Amino acid sequence: MSICERLIVGMLQTNCYLYGDKNTKEIVIFDPGGNAKEIIQFIESQLYNPIGVIFTHEHWDHTKSAKKIADHFQIPIYASKHIKKKNLKITNFLEERDHLTIGDQILEILESPGHSPGGLIFIDYKFKYIFVGDTIFAQSIGRTDLSGGSEEVLLNSIKRNILENEKIDDSFQILTGHGPITTVGNEKMRNPFLQHIL
Repeated sequence: MSICERLIVGMLQTNCYLYGDKNTKEIVIFDPGGNAKEIIQFIESQLYNPIGVIFTHEHWDHTKSAKKIADHFQIPIYASKHIKKKNLKITNFLEERDHLTIGDQILEILESPGHSPGGLIFIDYKFKYIFVGDTIFAQSIGRTDLSGGSEEVLLNSIKRNILENEKIDDSFQILTGHGPITTVGNEKMRNPFLQHIL
């Protein structure tokens, strides 16, 4: 069984996810973009055993509270080796096709540029979760007007990593960086940005 909790944090209402193994209570913390005290208190109240903080990308609203949380639990911070920002205290760098193991859970890592440098998505094929950061949202996609952004590159990332991934079907949940959780099937039907790449 898996753990997958969503905490909405920070000024921009970022989705911070706690993901892990229900049997061992090992978890990782995705995109802690604020409310460090509340995140720590919730983790401790559930008796979870955090083993790492993960950035899907480098923007401040996904990274703001990472150092406080990592220092509190004495755990590493994982992010793409292509991230440009130098002040994020990253300890473990990730690249395409790496895997992370959390208890009995396994995440595959795919590079997902287009929204920002060093964008990654993380896929749990067993429990059908895709942690996408700001790559794709319910009926939308991430901004591409910020530094390092490109709509063409972003759409190619979505197409390659999700739409053309033979191991992903329409029932996979897309755990977005902001807003509601959605599914691959919903986005194929309702996301206007995807219609010309399907």
